[in-house]
Amino acid sequence: MFEPQPQRVAIATLLRLPQRAAPPPSPEALLAARQSGHAAALQSLQPRIEALEAQLQQSTRQQAAELLAERELAARLFAELEALLVRELASLAHAAAEAVLAAEPAISQATLSTLIADAIRDLPRGTLHVPPDLLESARPLCPDGWSLSPRASLAAGMIDAEAGPALQRQSLNHRLSALLEGGA
Repeated sequence: MFEPQPQRVAIATLLRLPQRAAPPPSPEALLAARQSGHAAALQSLQPRIEALEAQLQQSTRQQAAELLAERELAARLFAELEALLVRELASLAHAAAEAVLAAEPAISQATLSTLIADAIRDLPRGTLHVPPDLLESARPLCPDGWSLSPRASLAAGMIDAEAGPALQRQSLNHRLSALLEGGA
C-alpha cells in the first residue's frame, strides 16, 4: 500500500495564533461610503446625464412639431375634402333639379310670379317677353305699366324683361344657380 510521506511544518507556524478579522464597519461608515461612491459616480456621469437630457428635450420638441404639422395637414385635408364634398353635392343637386325642371310640364304661379319680379327688378316700365306656353299664365301676373309679349325663342321657364336698351333675363336655371351659390 501506499503511505503518504510526512511533510515538514515549522513549529512557529503551528504556534502562531490566528489573526482576528477586522470588525465590520459601522452603519454610519457604510452610509458615508455609499454616499461618497454615489456622489463620485454622479459627478463622473453628470456630463453624460446632461447630454441624454438634452437629447430627450430635443426629441420631445421635434415630436411635438411633427405632431402639430400632422394635425395641421389633417385639418387642411379635411377642409379640402369637405369643400369638395359640398361642391359635388351642389353639382348633383343642381343636375337633379335641372332634370326635374326639364320634365316639369308647367311652372307654378308662385314660381312664375317670382321669375317676373326678378326679371323686372330695377327696370322702369317696358315689355315682358315669355315663352308662348306661359303667356296665359303670365297675363294676370304682369305688373302695371308692363306689356306682355310671347317670344318663341325663349326656352321653357325663361323670361326676358326689356325696357329701352336694357334687357334682363331670368330663368329657373339662373335662379337655381343663384340659390346654389348662396345668392337670391
